[in-house]
Amino acid sequence: MPDASASIELRVALVPTVKSSRDGADVRVDGPWLWRASRTPDGPATARFSSDGGVVTVDAWGPGAKAAVAAAPDLLGASDVPESFRPEHPRLRAVVAEHRWVRMARAGDFVSCLLRAVCGQRVTWRDAEIAWRGLLRRWGTEAPGPAPEGLRVPPDPEVLRRVPLHELHTVEMEAQRGRALLAVCAVSGRINSWTDPADALLRVQHLPGIGPWTATGAARRAFGDPDLVLLGDLHAPRVVQYTLTGDEGPCDDARMVELLAPYAGHRGRVQMLLDLAGLAPPRHAPLPGNAHRRRGG
Repeated sequence: MPDASASIELRVALVPTVKSSRDGADVRVDGPWLWRASRTPDGPATARFSSDGGVVTVDAWGPGAKAAVAAAPDLLGASDVPESFRPEHPRLRAVVAEHRWVRMARAGDFVSCLLRAVCGQRVTWRDAEIAWRGLLRRWGTEAPGPAPEGLRVPPDPEVLRRVPLHELHTVEMEAQRGRALLAVCAVSGRINSWTDPADALLRVQHLPGIGPWTATGAARRAFGDPDLVLLGDLHAPRVVQYTLTGDEGPCDDARMVELLAPYAGHRGRVQMLLDLAGLAPPRHAPLPGNAHRRRGG
């Protein structure tokens, strides 16, 4: 029997909302269930989600089971109102129609979101996942309850902050990402007390190795703000420009923000939907050697 359980009347696309690898170290899709291991203020927890029509059932195990169930509505986007976004642009209308049940998730735990974002600095998605899985397997803990084999709870930042920098090489993290990771862990107690998204976004960028890409990506995952624009990404500006104007040329953050201005209140939602839709300008030539990588910081 689960340690805590609840049913939420909410039509939602579970996998895009709780975005992660389908067979990740802390999130796993297994048949009709989506499993998620997390840290809560009360301790580690495993949550199992299933959906039937407009009802999502959440069962949870572990010391943090009640906290995980209480956080589930936000995690599933219950406070988001995607119906309020009704763009006139034909491409955006089509994307909204295709992903009409997707909501902006509010994961909470800004620290864990930052640690995951740091893993993705200046590397491919595959390398980011290797680093994140490595952290969970070496310094995370086994997920409580009847979780799928290999599901792990993200490491306690207090444990990670004592890890020597050179040991992070064992999970494929070079010194630059390693220093940023340890900088987050060193002030983790303060970070999770920053509950105002705008304030948290500014404060966290004072940490060594934390720039716009890491800060905005982690903040959007943690706070679920539909207007928060991801900055510093290698591909996002061109995707936005191509979708909204048809222009296949170069684009930077300033131009992207300008193009997103008419969608104030939903600018981050536009980016998320375009990402889910896989829209991108056509390639007419081989990409530069590092074009498959994300921007860092």
